[in-house]
Amino acid sequence: MIKNIDLMNLRAGARIDLEKASAKKEIIPEKAPGADIAQSFKSLLENKVNDLVAVTQESDKLDRDFEAGKTEDVHQVMVAAAKSQLAIDTALQVRNLAIRAFTSLTQLR
Repeated sequence: MIKNIDLMNLRAGARIDLEKASAKKEIIPEKAPGADIAQSFKSLLENKVNDLVAVTQESDKLDRDFEAGKTEDVHQVMVAAAKSQLAIDTALQVRNLAIRAFTSLTQLR
């Protein structure tokens, strides 16, 4: 239950961040220096968030199947849960580092 709430918060936060990034894109000139890198970074983040969602959905599906008696492979369920938790923890650490880096950059001004 807590894992699902954390995942929902992470998904909502990622969606908001992507919307903000899209809104800011309109302000940036067509050929701004580093625009290609920014687009590449945005694509990378989108892909990784989608991967995170896929891993957690697979884990949730295996959990439901195990609870319903559709599968008896406890090992597979536990591995999927561990992968899901590791993916969420990694995403949260990356988010925290990005926030810390942004804060440091804004304090330089």
